[in-house]
Amino acid sequence: MKQEGYTGLNSDVIFILNKDLGTRYQQGRVKEWERGERRPSVEAHNHILKRVLAHELKKLGLSDDDINDIIIKTQLPEAEGKQ
Repeated sequence: MKQEGYTGLNSDVIFILNKDLGTRYQQGRVKEWERGERRPSVEAHNHILKRVLAHELKKLGLSDDDINDIIIKTQLPEAEGKQ
C-alpha cells in the first residue's frame, strides 16, 4: 500500500488505519472525528488508542507487559460477533 494524496498528521493516521484495518477512510472523516461531528468506529477508536498509548507509555519507560495491561484495560468493548 502506497501513501498518496494526503498531507500532514491526519494523512499518517489515515494511511495507518486503512493499512492496518483494511478500511478506506479519507481525510474528511478524521476531520469529522476531530470536530465531534462523527465518532470513529469502536475498531478504529481502539486501534488509535492502542497505538498512541503504546508510543507515549514507552517514552515514559513502562515495560511492554505494563503497556499491554493498560491497553487491555482501556479498550472499548467490541460489538457482539466482532471479537
